[in-house]
Amino acid sequence: MDIDGLIQNKYDSEKLEKAFLNNDRMALPEGFFRVTAGVGGESYLITRYEKTVLYDTGMAYCGDRLTENIQKILGGRTLDYAVLSHTHYDHVGALPFVRKAFPEVTVCGSAYGQYVFTRPGAIKMMMKLSRKAEIMFGEEGQDKCFSEGLSIDRALADGEELDLGTDAGGRRGRLKAAECKGHTDCSMAYMIEPDSVMFASESTGVPVGWDGNEIAILKGYDESMKSAEKCRKLHPEHIIAPHYGMIPDVYRDAYWDIYCWNAEDQKEFVSGLLERGMGYDEIMKEFENRYWSDRRMKSQPKDAFLENAKNIVKMYIMSLSKVVK
Repeated sequence: MDIDGLIQNKYDSEKLEKAFLNNDRMALPEGFFRVTAGVGGESYLITRYEKTVLYDTGMAYCGDRLTENIQKILGGRTLDYAVLSHTHYDHVGALPFVRKAFPEVTVCGSAYGQYVFTRPGAIKMMMKLSRKAEIMFGEEGQDKCFSEGLSIDRALADGEELDLGTDAGGRRGRLKAAECKGHTDCSMAYMIEPDSVMFASESTGVPVGWDGNEIAILKGYDESMKSAEKCRKLHPEHIIAPHYGMIPDVYRDAYWDIYCWNAEDQKEFVSGLLERGMGYDEIMKEFENRYWSDRRMKSQPKDAFLENAKNIVKMYIMSLSKVVK
């Protein structure tokens, strides 16, 4: 698929490329802070309103540093809410640290995410991958991977809002949940209003270049496309993308198209391998050769990539109604 050609037909590609290359992805709106404590999942703190909100917690190995970052910014204020994008280890691993440091916090996420935390097998996988990440990025001999406290207190329905109280100017803030299946069945995006800031879901990808997007559709291709369209229709003025940060404002309309085009390209890649008569193991090897990279190696254990790749390939095979050995 000629993704660059598709972009050029609809957008000013030179303008998009320049904006992306010159973008400061750490530049956030007033009252929004990046509190990420290490390589892996991103974490953000919102202090603009009476009620404070933490978005995701990142990995377990740096959980103590995460809470230190949060405490410095809060300056004695209460942490009211922690909202989870989904239940993968790199987004929720440090949740036990957050609960210990801020016992008053109400942890929110999807109803399915609430269920996932009750499954021993899911918790076991989180702990396995968290320990792999700790070996890669943490300090030798320290075991910071805890399952106690991995839970959701309040399940948010699609479209449900949290009242965040008012800001210094008297504006009333609210957080709106948007169910965004595709990456997982528990994936959520969140809009902060009236700031029009969206914390996008991994179901709509991770930007890896002005024309590239890292696709990780583990559960449903069609659901992921619907999630992209749902988020597009919310018309956020600012988008904070998972594992990346703030995308350029001039790029925000193209963000959804570039994701969908890259997802379609990945689907066509797997479909082409199936048409060549490849078996599952052969497809997995080709998938690894194409999508595992030095860039990924710096932020993700290979075991985690391969675990995701297995689900991605199986999902595409099922969506194409194919049976392979």
